[in-house]
Amino acid sequence: MQVLKSEVRDSILRSAEKLFLKDGFEKVSMRSIAQTSGMTVGNVYRYFKNKDDIFGALVESLLGVLTEGLTHEIEPLNPDDADKLFEKYFDRFELFTSIVIAQRRSLILLFNKSHGTSYENEYNRFVGMMADHLRDHLTEMGCDPSLSEYNGFCDVLAHMFLQGVLKVLLNEPDKEAMGNIMQLLRMTVESIPGYMKFFGGDDATRD
Repeated sequence: MQVLKSEVRDSILRSAEKLFLKDGFEKVSMRSIAQTSGMTVGNVYRYFKNKDDIFGALVESLLGVLTEGLTHEIEPLNPDDADKLFEKYFDRFELFTSIVIAQRRSLILLFNKSHGTSYENEYNRFVGMMADHLRDHLTEMGCDPSLSEYNGFCDVLAHMFLQGVLKVLLNEPDKEAMGNIMQLLRMTVESIPGYMKFFGGDDATRD
């Protein structure tokens, strides 16, 4: 029985990541991964069942972190503190941004290069999770979830935020990306008082 070596597995993953980022999942073959890794196709199959298995090994860690970040319990919030939310959650936002920067290649793979994989719907799932998270926060702060515009608004805002993060990661080096993702978070959070007024939070009424 052949002993599997971690350095060989890592070499396969590095080669596959480079190819997936460049060409997308569907245009990459197990043969091209093997060639880039400097080994036979048969040896690659000793480590991974198929391309999807390789892709999963590249994104599963990030997937777990993102899921955990969006499933923590909603804390009670005072509507009067809506304009202080960025400062209140600054450490959490900074941690999120640091993780995204550290795993930028995995996030680009997951949200931009996953067509044809078993992970191709993860972007939409995370948009839904983020929208639900936003709805829960706004509802906790007194907004009226029965308004017809409410659900669609949260979906659009979540989509716009994730697209903004993805664009930053695709185009900017780490230092600039860190600052710009934090700015995206600040802009999103600091606009919450306006959302609350529109959706009836804090006993606000619409014209």
